[in-house]
Amino acid sequence: MYDGAVLVDNANKTIAQVYGMPFIHAIKIPDSGYEQAEEISFGGHTPLAAYIATLGENRYVEALKQAGMLTDSYDAASGLRAHHMDLIWQQLRRIKGSSCVIFDWDRTITQFEGMYIDRALKRSGLQATDPLYREHQIQYLCGGPARCAELRLFVSSLLAVGVDVYILTNNNMCGTLQFERTVNAFHSGIPASHLLCARPYDGDKGVRLFASRLFLRRSSRRSSRRSSQRSRK
Repeated sequence: MYDGAVLVDNANKTIAQVYGMPFIHAIKIPDSGYEQAEEISFGGHTPLAAYIATLGENRYVEALKQAGMLTDSYDAASGLRAHHMDLIWQQLRRIKGSSCVIFDWDRTITQFEGMYIDRALKRSGLQATDPLYREHQIQYLCGGPARCAELRLFVSSLLAVGVDVYILTNNNMCGTLQFERTVNAFHSGIPASHLLCARPYDGDKGVRLFASRLFLRRSSRRSSRRSSQRSRK
């Protein structure tokens, strides 16, 4: 249980869902305001194709093409940036006691809305467990190697000072082994138990956090301990 948390999400809806929760400070990440599938190739005439051209050889992109998946939902305006990291540190310093950071996944950690399922990509003949495939996948989703490295370093710096890291998402793959593998490829310091799925709660992230019981008032904790002690007598 934690005394406070910083929640980071690109959706105004999520910010509203956690508004008023006394232990959570929410930081809004910008996005384009819409979801639009773009062509992966065709001469770099779309933002997604231009982005892919910067990646060089990428097994994940090649697997998408070979599997016949020629569009994806890229949002160049989205994603956690360095100045957001500064805001997170500022808020963490205000928390007296144990703390954690709760990240959204789509368009917060990544710059995409959703991700393709591994079994569909197996049409390309690549093994989804291949380490290089996994690394290229997470680099692609995070907006390239440089941003991916910056995010990993930031997560490592949080963990190094005792701040736990969670993922709270409505991603359709949350709860699957594929999603666990992808998050693990992003950063092995985020355990599967820290992946919180909101879809079973009608997508309401505030309700999901309440159900997690990660945050309880200290008085409630003492009351719970006293009740437990009385029951043992």
